Amino acid sequence: MGAERGRVGRRVNRGGVTNRRALLPEAGRRAQTPAMLAPLLAAALAAQSPAPVPQAPDFRWMLGGWVSCTPERVAEEHWLDAGALGLAGVAVTRPRSGTASFEFARVTPHQGGWAFLASPGGAPPVAFPMTAGVAESATFENPANDFPKRIVYRRSGETLHATISNPDGPTLSWTYVRPGSATTCNGTERRHEPPALP
Repeated sequence: MGAERGRVGRRVNRGGVTNRRALLPEAGRRAQTPAMLAPLLAAALAAQSPAPVPQAPDFRWMLGGWVSCTPERVAEEHWLDAGALGLAGVAVTRPRSGTASFEFARVTPHQGGWAFLASPGGAPPVAFPMTAGVAESATFENPANDFPKRIVYRRSGETLHATISNPDGPTLSWTYVRPGSATTCNGTERRHEPPALP
């Protein structure tokens, strides 16, 4: 059967009502509209409002360049201050033989707290939420990750210690010093210095 327009511009089927609100009094429709829209408006505002950034721990003890030199490899890490977003870093490991590897990393707000986000070889980041943090030390853990499940950074004077591990092993550790320090590889002194300016 055909259809005709109701007085308020809604289509009313002769055999039934296409839009039930078309039969409501105008005042009833006006009364229902705010109540119906309120949850939608609240959800839209929540989606548009940025999540508050949690209070940043003091990670300044990690900043700068660090190098670890052993007979097997040379590893370097560089950490930059990203303000309220924490730290942004890159790590490069050059073995004495074999192919070098790299990792992008961030220490940043994550799900209401702080986390270490690791991107080995530029892969999608894996989050390790911070589970402990004291002066010049931080622990990040992700039990769901195969290896590592725990990442620990600790500063001791002019030395930075980094450890990755699983509760049941294995454990890998790095001891970093500033690039200007002399370190030893295979019995030879290796000094990391910036190139001379022209």
